[in-house]
Amino acid sequence: MLAFRGCWKKLVLFAGQRYVSMTAVAPSAKSPISVSVLSTCSPTSSLKKVGTHNGSFHCDEALGCFMIRLTEKFADAEIIRSRDPQLLDTLDAVLDVGGVYDPSRDRYDHHQKGFNDVFGHGFNTKLSSAGLVYKHYGKEIIAKELEVDEEHQDVQRLYLCLYKRFIEAVDAIDNGINKYDTDEPPRYIDNTHLSARVGRLNLDWMDPDQSSEKENEAFKQAMFLAGHEFLESVHFLAKSWLPARSIIIECIEARRSIDPSGEIVVLNKFCPDHCVWKGDDLLAAVRIIGSYLAQTPSACQEKTRDLLQHILSIEGDDESSPFYSICFLLPMLCQTTMDVDGCKALTSFGGHKSVVNFIVNLLRGNGTAVESGTIYIACDTILNILSHRKELEGQIEESPFLQLLQEFSTLAENNNDPSLLMIASSICSLVFDLTSEEKLLNLADFNHGTLERLSQLIALSLSEMLSKEEIDAYQELYDIVRAGYDRWSNRYPSVQNAVLSSMNH
Repeated sequence: MLAFRGCWKKLVLFAGQRYVSMTAVAPSAKSPISVSVLSTCSPTSSLKKVGTHNGSFHCDEALGCFMIRLTEKFADAEIIRSRDPQLLDTLDAVLDVGGVYDPSRDRYDHHQKGFNDVFGHGFNTKLSSAGLVYKHYGKEIIAKELEVDEEHQDVQRLYLCLYKRFIEAVDAIDNGINKYDTDEPPRYIDNTHLSARVGRLNLDWMDPDQSSEKENEAFKQAMFLAGHEFLESVHFLAKSWLPARSIIIECIEARRSIDPSGEIVVLNKFCPDHCVWKGDDLLAAVRIIGSYLAQTPSACQEKTRDLLQHILSIEGDDESSPFYSICFLLPMLCQTTMDVDGCKALTSFGGHKSVVNFIVNLLRGNGTAVESGTIYIACDTILNILSHRKELEGQIEESPFLQLLQEFSTLAENNNDPSLLMIASSICSLVFDLTSEEKLLNLADFNHGTLERLSQLIALSLSEMLSKEEIDAYQELYDIVRAGYDRWSNRYPSVQNAVLSSMNH
């Protein structure tokens, strides 16, 4: 485990106003004006001097000034805020002003014409002054915080990860780059991000005190805010993300012991971001914490269908058809099919048929060892698919559901569970949308007895035999049955007669 060297000490010193030595040039002056929030060092010390512009400030120069002072070269450097080019030219480093990018002279501006530098390593966002400082000094800063050499493999990992998770957003926002390539207006405004919070630290234009001293005090607060979150991110990645990554790598290396395909990764302990990590040989990450849960990273959606098809076909040693593999995936399937794209992915290879067969096996008493409530998750999955039947036109038909209807037909007489009765009636109501009574009775494996029992099931779910409390508890399912009956009742005279008969009694 890497040591982590108490980065918060810097922040304590900063909060106590012993951390930043800052001078400014007033707009009408040519010489620096001292600000009385300085370090304890004497004015004649040989500290380096880092310049940035005065006036309104942004997150990038506040963060850049904080970061550059973490380096050995500019440790505890004095920050001088000015736009005077002659003064800036005398300083040891200049950020976000001056119109020059020259790392050999520690000049890090990005406003000049023709500047389009990026971080590299696959990142294409134009850099701000924060990104420029990080690009050249990020590894040193991280290595110092981890107390390892810059060549350590974890330094490079954190260097790239921290840019992606923290610095790049600062670069993009400062350069006016949107998250998405679209001409559509945003659905909402986010003014809670770091750049927005730093921006709010600027002096209120209504404040009668617009002095350089007060402006510099505000900039110092901005440095503290941005720097605090920067070091907090370094701390999190070192203490949480790196250990989690190690766990995932171990599981990936052991994946073929789980399944010969190597496409399934089992995590036997919790670790964050297990669904975000991805690689060419990783299709899904699965974790087990007391119960089944399967998850697929969004970055691998194009491969999800093949993975689901594979897992849904796995048979246990004592199974004649897949059962527990389906049980394993049900929470994910139920959640995924709430969206039409998830329904399309599952039905595209007939995966919904596996779920139907799973329910049939449960109703027949096969698989009584599974957790109670599993049948409801499976039925909810089918309800999700049938609810999107219009968008799935051509991908689902009534035939896969016939066996399920036959099993449901026994519930009106042999089941006292109103939950199962209502969800079965809801599924029947949506399946009836796909066909008609005449077509069903023309099928060899569907008879009048089955239809009569299903009619009684529908009638029971709509009748006054259910108490008001039961109807209220299952209002959504009741509405599905009621709306379905209104749509197709003319095509199902047997069901219509059963419902009318129950109402008359």
